[in-house]
Amino acid sequence: MRDSISPQTIQHLESSVQNLHSMLTKLDKRIESEINKIDDKMWTLKEVLTSSEACMFLGISPSYLYKLTSAKLIPYYKPNGGMIFFNHAELKQWAQQNPVVARAFDKSNSNTASL
Repeated sequence: MRDSISPQTIQHLESSVQNLHSMLTKLDKRIESEINKIDDKMWTLKEVLTSSEACMFLGISPSYLYKLTSAKLIPYYKPNGGMIFFNHAELKQWAQQNPVVARAFDKSNSNTASL
């Protein structure tokens, strides 16, 4: 059977298979990258966050979070005296406390050099 297939046809098929393999490899890497992005953001849907998730949510370092919890400046939970956990809604409320109200901006009299 192989004798009836021309060498050019075989070469074309091999090339097509290589191209298909290359495209599938790229697609696989892209899908894996997108899944990793989704996994990295899954904590945003959780009601109870770990310390590392709380740090990501607040954009702070673990050492600063430790200082906040040690000083009892941030709400947290410590079931069984072990790991600490944070309520997502309470962290959001904590982060939004003490708002700074922006001054009115007068476009006609703006002088950016004075900033």
